[in-house]
Amino acid sequence: MSAGTVHAENLVYSTLDYGYTDRDLPALIGFDVLPYAAVETMTPPGNLYEETFEGFLGIDSAWDCFERVRVDATATDRSFVPATILDRQTTVEPETYSFPSSSLADDIRVEGVVLRSDELGRRAKIVREAFRELNREQFGQRPAEAESGAEYVVETYCTPGRIRKQIRKLVVEDGHEFGLQLNEELYPRVVEDIWAEHWPELMDLDVAFTPADIYPLVAKRCITELRKMQTNAALNDADPLEIWQHLSS
Repeated sequence: MSAGTVHAENLVYSTLDYGYTDRDLPALIGFDVLPYAAVETMTPPGNLYEETFEGFLGIDSAWDCFERVRVDATATDRSFVPATILDRQTTVEPETYSFPSSSLADDIRVEGVVLRSDELGRRAKIVREAFRELNREQFGQRPAEAESGAEYVVETYCTPGRIRKQIRKLVVEDGHEFGLQLNEELYPRVVEDIWAEHWPELMDLDVAFTPADIYPLVAKRCITELRKMQTNAALNDADPLEIWQHLSS
């Protein structure tokens, strides 16, 4: 076997709750192999960001490589396994595709699947609409997707970093107990911080918005961020307060 780069996904317990915390996950799942001899074909001249899949091993060769490098007698949470090949179809209709159960858990539907064509050198991912909504709720959406002026302001300025900064001040500096109840004081502070830092930009925005409409949207974003922090702390068996003590303001 010649030298090459194995492309694999490191599975971590997600802040999007799929119930995976009830079982062990493989540490790595392999999905592509690029021989060193073809490494320059991945990024063609002229545009560093225009990646291609030219030169990658075909699916059968890549999966054979995965089987040769994996070690069977390894604990699941430290194991390397090939990605599951769900089907081999010549055509797929993304709009009507029926998403299967996860190969990691029969009782959980996958968030999406990757379609690949070795003949065309293409990869594409399609995801369930429910996952789009869940992901949008957890991480927000692009400002361009906002349906109102207030949504645009929140998507642009109410970032996770801004929310966490105010959480740190409340918990570490002001001595409040961390928890979802923190949101009562958190979201007004986040709104105030947005205005204090960006009021000249807000006054000159090309979109119209009512300032009062920002508050409930920020409150929803803040409670989501608090839940994410709780989930991350639980998954890593950590105390959120101890984590934030080491962060600078």
